Amino acid sequence: MFPKLIKHVSYTQIRLEQKFVGKNVELIIDRLRCVGCGICSRVCPQDAISIGPKVTSYGKEKQFDEKLIDNSIDEEKCVFCGTCSILCPFDALHLFKDGKKVEPAENTLVTKQAIPKLEIQYLPMTRINQTAMVYWEGEIKTNFEFPTSEKEFHQHYINKCPGDCRKCLKICPNEAISFLPAENAWKSKKIIEIDNTKCIKCRACSIVCPQSIFEVKWTKIHFSGPVNECFWTPLVNKLLKVNSSLTGQKELS
Repeated sequence: MFPKLIKHVSYTQIRLEQKFVGKNVELIIDRLRCVGCGICSRVCPQDAISIGPKVTSYGKEKQFDEKLIDNSIDEEKCVFCGTCSILCPFDALHLFKDGKKVEPAENTLVTKQAIPKLEIQYLPMTRINQTAMVYWEGEIKTNFEFPTSEKEFHQHYINKCPGDCRKCLKICPNEAISFLPAENAWKSKKIIEIDNTKCIKCRACSIVCPQSIFEVKWTKIHFSGPVNECFWTPLVNKLLKVNSSLTGQKELS
């Protein structure tokens, strides 16, 4: 019977396929390119994409080790609009129509000016050997609270924040995060250093951190040309909201 909806989940991708009598459409999440930034979940008009700290880590060898992020598509909600594929900074989501990939510039949402032209900086990422398409400005800060005594701090440092977690280190696509040695951290009252020359404020660290230590805010979206404000403005508001909740997750702030 048509239309027919099929969902394929594998080690490397999640693929939704909807078949009609005369055409078919597909949406694919490439798990090898996904860095867990959660932008797709924020901008999906149907709240069809969920992402959270569960599935995977990646490296230059493109191999999975410790499970860090989880991504999924609700096949009952997805309308194959391709908003996620247009705004994904790592080219991890792809829309196909009748077997042909729909490039962002060819998407109806762009040609009909529901989404404007994004002004993109192409920045190479050191850790994942990919290029990020950055179209925003942002800020990042950490909110780790130091205990009053050094003894308590050392217990806290070992057992709570970094300990053996280091999920933020594993997930940062550009190696922008580092931890100070415990003694230096106590003296400087800072445990995490963020290299702002490398950090692109993608929010992956804030999603995966079990202690909600990272606060990432986007301050501006760079775009040009005419746009349908009724469609675009709600998307921008979602992107600019600090640590806003993602589908399937609790509010982080």
